[in-house]
Amino acid sequence: MTSTETDTREAGAGFPLDMLYAAVWLVFLVPVGVGVYTVGETAGVRVFGYAMLAAFILVYMTLMSRWMPAVESNAGPSNGQLVGAVALLMAIMGLTGIAAGSFVIGMTPYLTALAAFCLSPRDGIPVGVVLWLGPSFLAAAIWGLPSWWLVGGPGVGVLFIVVIRMTEHYEERQRRDEEQLRQAQERSAIARDVHDVLGHSLTVLSIKAQLAGRLIDDDPVRAKEELAQIDTLARESLSQVRSTVTRLRTPQLETEVEAVRTALEAAGVEFELKAEKAPAEIDDDDRLLAWTLREAVTNVLRHAGAERCRVELGPGRISITDDGVGLPEEAEGAAGHGLRGLRERVRAARAQVEAGPGEDGIGTRIEVRL
Repeated sequence: MTSTETDTREAGAGFPLDMLYAAVWLVFLVPVGVGVYTVGETAGVRVFGYAMLAAFILVYMTLMSRWMPAVESNAGPSNGQLVGAVALLMAIMGLTGIAAGSFVIGMTPYLTALAAFCLSPRDGIPVGVVLWLGPSFLAAAIWGLPSWWLVGGPGVGVLFIVVIRMTEHYEERQRRDEEQLRQAQERSAIARDVHDVLGHSLTVLSIKAQLAGRLIDDDPVRAKEELAQIDTLARESLSQVRSTVTRLRTPQLETEVEAVRTALEAAGVEFELKAEKAPAEIDDDDRLLAWTLREAVTNVLRHAGAERCRVELGPGRISITDDGVGLPEEAEGAAGHGLRGLRERVRAARAQVEAGPGEDGIGTRIEVRL
């Protein structure tokens, strides 16, 4: 398994698993396929019915793959997009009904799933229930189906969709609350660290400065020793404060781009930026993109031995490529820890990360997609 495949498997859990989960439920379209075979009067009608069923699956999975992973970040479909998608799926359902007859009613829960999982539960569940009831009662009127069949058949599927969507939503909200609590606890710990470092260090510095002041006339040699210790202690304290504050500071994409530009140029590494938009105009979760840029460029400076570094930036994605020594076979040491930390941060944000060789197998390329 390549490094890219490993990173995608570990950190890209959001999109592939969601789509696999959505695809599993397509098994409930089997009765519709049976309906096409039993109701279709001719071979041509049956082929047409199966073609429409395949088109329904293709459109449904395409829409779910685009919208489902983005809904928790409020990047789901607009009202116009959803109306257009539902209209297209209902048109395909109507054409499928020519061959499948009343069995086409088994496709209605997928309209519910599209709305429930691609919108917030507050909006998606009511809309989804309406999208199930409307076509279902229309089909019942056309083919004379009993109303209990609507509840006992597709209605059960709709009930499962609603329960699963609500459960998933509250689990996601709990995860976000836990993450916020963890961040608050981390900030509290950092505040204590800063207080302890500054309180102790400044107290010692004050005492030694007073002692050096008293000794400067009577014992200049001892006074110089005290001043040297003050300098050493001040440097150590400054290093501790910087380390602590770095844990707290949240990078912004615009400022981080300029920071890495300056750092790379100072190190003699050629910097290239390709941006679809100016960094300040990218209003996705730019904190994750900024963290990715910071960690990747830190690895370039420390470990890559590169001469060039290219950053490609767009809404919801960032890619950093260098022409250095590439990733080690086993990501141990500082570079490995940095990449593992990036994977964990990306996985927590339900995004995707890929890490592998750069162009023509030279260097390293790291890409993160929200």
